[in-house]
Amino acid sequence: GVEDFLCAKLHLVDLAGSERAKRTGTDGLRFKEGVHINRGLLALGNVISALGDEKKRKEGGHVPYRDSKLTRLLQDSLGGNSRTVMIACVSPADSNAEETLNTLKYANRARNIQNKPVVNRDPMAAEMQRMRQQLELLQAELMCVQAGGASSDDTQILKQRIAWLEASNVELRQELKECHDNLQIYAQRALDSQVERDKVQLKLELLCSGKCLDEVDDADESQGVG
Repeated sequence: GVEDFLCAKLHLVDLAGSERAKRTGTDGLRFKEGVHINRGLLALGNVISALGDEKKRKEGGHVPYRDSKLTRLLQDSLGGNSRTVMIACVSPADSNAEETLNTLKYANRARNIQNKPVVNRDPMAAEMQRMRQQLELLQAELMCVQAGGASSDDTQILKQRIAWLEASNVELRQELKECHDNLQIYAQRALDSQVERDKVQLKLELLCSGKCLDEVDDADESQGVG
């Protein structure tokens, strides 16, 4: 028989804490990094708010997943077909009271999101399973017919049906394998494209920060080596 394969994804994401420039006293590239972190956390908060609002969820309201790379990466984990655990880290220090309160509010909104994960079965795999069950029933029926001394015509018909099901099963297995192979190829191409887009975006950011073209190329080469 054909084995059933259960495939799943596991995302482990360590979210950076919000950055307060006045408190940390950062500037330059570190300041820009903090801005990007806060922007991503803001987008994530907006997504969590949209998903946690029961009224908007029932009305099919827009969820802004595409506002940041972070929310696009976590789209399946937040409102998709998955089980998600979010751990909020807080500090007992009085100086961090405001951040602790904001984190707890953030986690409380995330708790309102309700996912109902189900196993996505490939239609072709489901059809193969149905044909296998039918094949087993026909084989059992054939054994009963042969034991009961049925006519040769009935036996021949059952044999032909079994042979047809077996041949169809082989074809479906081949098609399923080809689909899996193509899916892996497309996934690799998508990953390569994302890497190239990130490199181009990095070059643009460095150019906008005032670096010359040679420095940008050197940074790109060092990143590729790393």
